[in-house]
Amino acid sequence: PSTPLIIEGAGGLMVPIHKDKLWCNIISVWQMPVLLVERNYLGYINHTLLSLYYLKKKGIQVAAVIINESKYDTTEDYIQSLYPNIKN
Repeated sequence: PSTPLIIEGAGGLMVPIHKDKLWCNIISVWQMPVLLVERNYLGYINHTLLSLYYLKKKGIQVAAVIINESKYDTTEDYIQSLYPNIKN
């Protein structure tokens, strides 16, 4: 059996890790599912939906979305309603 591997890409999908490479480029090459971790802050719904939209457009599988310190189940339910195949 293979051992699970987690690679942390701190900063977000569009963060440059080299002069001509962004994290999203590396994720596409590796073809690994993404665990999208969000922090509960003003604007996180927009940020989460934009990230999910971009990942879907690039054909990158999202394994789950984790929202840290979330106090609003209705927000999580809304995001889940738009992306029902993603666990939260």
